[in-house]
Amino acid sequence: MLDREILCAAGRRGALICLVSAIVGLLFNAASPRGIDLLGPVPRRTVEGVGEVSLEEAWDLYRGKTGLFVDARSKKEFDAGHIPGAMLLPLDDLDEVLSSWKSLIPSDTLLITYCSGAGCDSSLDVAESLREEGYSRVKVFFGGWKKWKGAGYPVEKKGREPEGRSLPESKRKAFRPEEE
Repeated sequence: MLDREILCAAGRRGALICLVSAIVGLLFNAASPRGIDLLGPVPRRTVEGVGEVSLEEAWDLYRGKTGLFVDARSKKEFDAGHIPGAMLLPLDDLDEVLSSWKSLIPSDTLLITYCSGAGCDSSLDVAESLREEGYSRVKVFFGGWKKWKGAGYPVEKKGREPEGRSLPESKRKAFRPEEE
């Protein structure tokens, strides 16, 4: 009888160790920029007239200063780090902020929206709203902040110089229509 109790206790401890290990592994995978996509590709909804850009295309647009990056995350997330030169247009405050955009940003400006990453639809929602407001050149960077930061590209934090790949000072600012 004693042997059976010892075996049952050992089995429970072993099962608990396996469960905790699996949870820790899944959490680490989810937090890692190089994590494995366990659920396969997530089907994305599309918006008519809104294109997509890959990480490489986003990098080329950034380096060429040919578009304005639009961060759809919260102000807190934006302040913690964003693509240098990006403008904040948080989905939560969209109605309040979007009205002022028409006077600041010409409607033919190439806008690249992004948010946290693959599981976030805020960038698509913001892109859709921008299209409805008459912006004709809107694209979504679905890899978002997670892929950008994971690739080691420049990062700007509130009040700090960009971190990441070194760019000449003249290339650090994203394209802004008023600088033409």
